[in-house]
Amino acid sequence: MKRKGFTPARFKQGFTLMELLVVMAIMAALAALLLPALGRAREKGRRTICIANLKQIGMAIHMYAEDYYERFPGNGVEDTGSSEMGFLFPRYINASPVWDCPGDKKSSFATISNHLLSNSSYAYDDEHLESEDLDIKLALAADRGVSKTLIKKSNHSIEGVNVLYVDGAARWVPADDAGNIRTSDVSNKEDLKD
Repeated sequence: MKRKGFTPARFKQGFTLMELLVVMAIMAALAALLLPALGRAREKGRRTICIANLKQIGMAIHMYAEDYYERFPGNGVEDTGSSEMGFLFPRYINASPVWDCPGDKKSSFATISNHLLSNSSYAYDDEHLESEDLDIKLALAADRGVSKTLIKKSNHSIEGVNVLYVDGAARWVPADDAGNIRTSDVSNKEDLKD
């Protein structure tokens, strides 16, 4: 018994070349629209991890200061190259990946040996005491390279930097089109040492 309108030969036909090309063009257009959005979402995720790292570093620095008479760790003596930031590990920070920003394009990870922190993704300004006026514009740590014009190899390209302020706040500071950070956002950017 045959049903009306049913023809088996009709199901044996495939798509024409033109139909396949139209479908592929539509898929390519959708991919072109979605890929930049996915890239931006990945970068926002990297920024979020970076801010979390800076907040953890900030908490560790403030805990260190409570134990050492309101004194933040030193960034080092120029003659010896030593750094007290390594003293934060393992007592205050027990995971060394905290020193690595996921947006940093460097080839090797941060290391701590004999309390010397090297190859960190973050710059630090050791010129402050915890008891100082907690100026919102006074940066304690930031993505490496904040004191110079940002370049494509900076942690977050030329878009901006994550900054940890002395009061413990951490936030994203956008750069201008040339990759410069305004002094009004980071008043002591020249003091941040890589």
